[in-house]
Amino acid sequence: MKKRSILFLSFILVLSIIVTACSSGESSTPAANGSPVAGETKVLKLGHVAAPDTAYDNFAHEFKRLIEERSDGRYQIDIYPAGQLGIDRELMESLQIGNVDFTVITASDINQFVPAMGVQDLPYLFMDWDHVEKYLASDACKEFYALTDSVGMTTLSFMPRGFRHVTTNSKPVYSPADLSNLILRVAESEVYIDTFRALGANSIS
Repeated sequence: MKKRSILFLSFILVLSIIVTACSSGESSTPAANGSPVAGETKVLKLGHVAAPDTAYDNFAHEFKRLIEERSDGRYQIDIYPAGQLGIDRELMESLQIGNVDFTVITASDINQFVPAMGVQDLPYLFMDWDHVEKYLASDACKEFYALTDSVGMTTLSFMPRGFRHVTTNSKPVYSPADLSNLILRVAESEVYIDTFRALGANSIS
């Protein structure tokens, strides 16, 4: 059995994650553990939904650069942006069965597979950017890395993208009270839906 990998994005801090496949270690042969044969280059696929030259895509290209450089060319990462290999849930399912090797995705999407990851999407968890960086370097954050193993995926890294914000076509939002009765489209996450409903908005996904 093999596990696949992902990269994510989300918090009410927006956090991105990179996830990959991992081998169960049932066999030591190259065919079983995914290692390239000596002298050959193993090609791996990384898919994501964002357009080229966006934060997701730049993150993916930096990941590609590091893997190819540090493996001395034994691994090649081919990047498929803009949903070429499927949308978020399809990418995660492809990851589980081995059709995709890596993906970059939002943390709110992985919550559909691992609900416990949703705690990172709770509002008001972080006081400022320094607090975010300390959390990402902490043992507490590292505990979340292992949660995706149970669903055939392995989290490699988190990438903070900033804090979520609300945009409307009717009125500015300065405080939770301004959310009253607003219809808001949010990520397909129970945490997001329930949070904005608790603040008075009519949240839909």
